[in-house]
Amino acid sequence: MFINFADCIFGMATETDVNDFVSLIDKRIKWMEQNGIKQWNLFGYKQRYSFAYFKREADLGHMYVLKDNDSRIIAGAVLLESDPRWQQNDPQKPSLYVHNFASLLSVNGAGKELLRRIEFLALQKKKVCVRLDVIISNDKLNSWYNDMGYYLIGTIVEGEYHGNLREKTLNG
Repeated sequence: MFINFADCIFGMATETDVNDFVSLIDKRIKWMEQNGIKQWNLFGYKQRYSFAYFKREADLGHMYVLKDNDSRIIAGAVLLESDPRWQQNDPQKPSLYVHNFASLLSVNGAGKELLRRIEFLALQKKKVCVRLDVIISNDKLNSWYNDMGYYLIGTIVEGEYHGNLREKTLNG
């Protein structure tokens, strides 16, 4: 489906957006399972990131969504100003941390556009970089983030989760 991203609205999610965003996450998990991608369908993701978690993050102003001109969420993420996963990797660097990043499968480029908007928000917030993590074994997603300028900085191990820490330095 073609979307003119110039017509899209990016902003903090409202309480009414939570159901749609959780549905988007559920669709991504199902897609991962169907395509043999091991990421959110492992390690109790839905238990750790429950509806209550997303509602709380929206209430705190941490959840951001990208909506098309029909007010449909085409992508979203939770954005934090700190992340304990990065304690070993220059935690003092002013950064915006991306979590629970998801985009609608039927909208090509929605994820790329969401990252572009997140990067612009980070610059507005006087951040020098955007950081995220991705499971080490997801070669396709690691390659995509690398192509988007998110370079490998380190790794993280939390229980069974082994992730790559990725960072993009912003020029602003």
